[in-house]
Amino acid sequence: MKIYKGKYLAITYEVQNSLFIQYWYNSPDCINDFKKEMLAYTLFYEEFRPMYTLWLQQKFTLHLDQTIQMWIEEMVNKPCYTYGNKKCAFVVSKDILAHVSVINSFEKTKSCIVPKHFTTEQEARQWLTNSVENTRGYKKSKIIYEGVDQEGNMIIKLPCQNIKSTLKFLNESIEQEQFILENEYKYHLLTQREKQILSLIAEGKKHQQIAEKLFISLHTVRTHWKNTKAKLKIQNKSNFLAFLKAFKN
Repeated sequence: MKIYKGKYLAITYEVQNSLFIQYWYNSPDCINDFKKEMLAYTLFYEEFRPMYTLWLQQKFTLHLDQTIQMWIEEMVNKPCYTYGNKKCAFVVSKDILAHVSVINSFEKTKSCIVPKHFTTEQEARQWLTNSVENTRGYKKSKIIYEGVDQEGNMIIKLPCQNIKSTLKFLNESIEQEQFILENEYKYHLLTQREKQILSLIAEGKKHQQIAEKLFISLHTVRTHWKNTKAKLKIQNKSNFLAFLKAFKN
């Protein structure tokens, strides 16, 4: 039975399956609208207390930052877990990056709810209603390139044995490519010696060890490293590791 239809979200309750189904027929444009819909969902969850919940995310395109991820955990996930949620499933959005932000809202907050992610509603329902885990047999991964669309985007077929891992891998690859595009000019400001020292530091070498290996003074190593950090605008270990990952030789 239909129990709610807001500006963006519709909720249906299947009593016989103790299942809530949420469908985004429009994606919220802003965080405030998203919060309103999520609070409505939580109120209905408290009233009906289903064991299972299924999110149909195909049209969801809002990207959730860390602040809203923490809000979801405190205002939605924890209450719904208290109200009796046993399983939570998602059918992935067509907007991959938006869906990765949904995945992160559970993983980065170490959520009390551990959802599963699926490519189809049928698979999600099967997992929700079966007491035994539905696992696919192992198949060797095969990636197929099918050309480009009219907008110049690549069309690639990927295996979906583990949709969550696949989406996270794609997101990391896109983020790294974006980082390279935004920072490549900084890296090319480095001299060959500075790149050499950066590489040795990446290997875990101490300044004294680098000085001995390159037959230069410790003061010279420190000067090169100071200049390298200034050129790359390295302020913390996270910045440093990002450059190493993106520009490793």
